[in-house]
Amino acid sequence: MSADINLASTENKQSIKIEHALLIIRIAAVVAAIFVLASASIVFILNLTNPMSSIKNQQNQVLQNLNSYKNKSGNYNLLNERLRDISMITLKRTDYTEQLNKIVSLIGSDTSADTLTIVDNKFTLGISSTSLLSISHFLDAVFDVSDKSKTFTNLNIDSLTTNVGTGNYSLYISGQIL
Repeated sequence: MSADINLASTENKQSIKIEHALLIIRIAAVVAAIFVLASASIVFILNLTNPMSSIKNQQNQVLQNLNSYKNKSGNYNLLNERLRDISMITLKRTDYTEQLNKIVSLIGSDTSADTLTIVDNKFTLGISSTSLLSISHFLDAVFDVSDKSKTFTNLNIDSLTTNVGTGNYSLYISGQIL
């Protein structure tokens, strides 16, 4: 038999497979080219209808607004935190209103309270008057209230001074608040 007549030759099958693969590659290339062309056309049309400069301007405006909101939000959070901390401090703080009102109510009309300091349930009060008699009445009243109501303990007279120029007497007392 001759090789020219052989119908079952493998060379034809190989060339058919190669031609088929080339056909698939050509179709894929055409599809890819059409896809690239369509994408480029869409981008071109979008560029014509919405210029990038206006989009950039809008983006910058949005970023500036966000920055101002961030600053406002930060300030708002800081204020809220401070208010929360102050509230916690006031809740923990002892209320001395009743005890101090008892002392202040004892101060006569010609006597004035100059200083009042409270630290760790200990108080110091400075009063002044032009009359030693008013200071004496105040001291008597404070010691009476201390004995009766047990509001204060360890009352001490820290100092009694006079200012010769103004004629004022100053008294400083201290004690423990119960």
